[in-house]
Amino acid sequence: INLSTINQTAETSALVIQNGQGNTSLINQDGDSVAPFDNGLNFAAEVRQLGDDSISRITQNGTGNEASLTQEAGSFDNESTIVQTGTNSFADVQQGGSENLSDINQFGVNSKAVVTQTGTDGESRVTQGGTGNSADVQQSGNGPNLSRVFQNSFLGGGDNVAEVIQSGGNGNSLVSQQSSNNEAYVEQIGTGGFSEVFQGDLTSPQGSDNFADVTQTGLNRSFVGQGNGSRNSTTVVQVNDTAGPA
Repeated sequence: INLSTINQTAETSALVIQNGQGNTSLINQDGDSVAPFDNGLNFAAEVRQLGDDSISRITQNGTGNEASLTQEAGSFDNESTIVQTGTNSFADVQQGGSENLSDINQFGVNSKAVVTQTGTDGESRVTQGGTGNSADVQQSGNGPNLSRVFQNSFLGGGDNVAEVIQSGGNGNSLVSQQSSNNEAYVEQIGTGGFSEVFQGDLTSPQGSDNFADVTQTGLNRSFVGQGNGSRNSTTVVQVNDTAGPA
């Protein structure tokens, strides 16, 4: 069991590599980031863990935050948490084992979150507050996988994009986008999946120029709600599906 704790300020970067079971990595960075760094790293914070029951927490505050987490294939029951506050943040999480949890929180403008889970029983949560943010979640395996994307949950804004792809059966996807000019793309392949897309304003059921596109292949269910705004559009393609009201 290993514990790594790193606290940094200004334009610094950190690399943590842990092998074994029950490892914990804690990184706190406060300051702007500019990559590549003098030590050759492309990210301000990079964590690589191989083993079961590992925990990684990365907290960044500044401009141009960048965080990369890799929990290798074969790992089991790992947790990843990334919190970024500022503009132009980027978070990349790759989990290859089973029953892993990824939680990304970004508060600012023009942030991007990428989550890739290739094992089974993965859970991904992405929360983005602000404008011009994007979330890309891809989950594979036999399922059930769970994806939650919340955009504009704490700060007003719009122009956000969420894309979720779930390949295994029994996938569960929720995309919630507040305000206007948002886009949501959901694709589920497998049986027993459920997709929900909510688009609208935080304080009233309004929001304009939102777009939702849901594609399902197996015996899945879909629900799309777009409030009472104007110029919203929805495209749903289903094969052997049952759809809820839009």
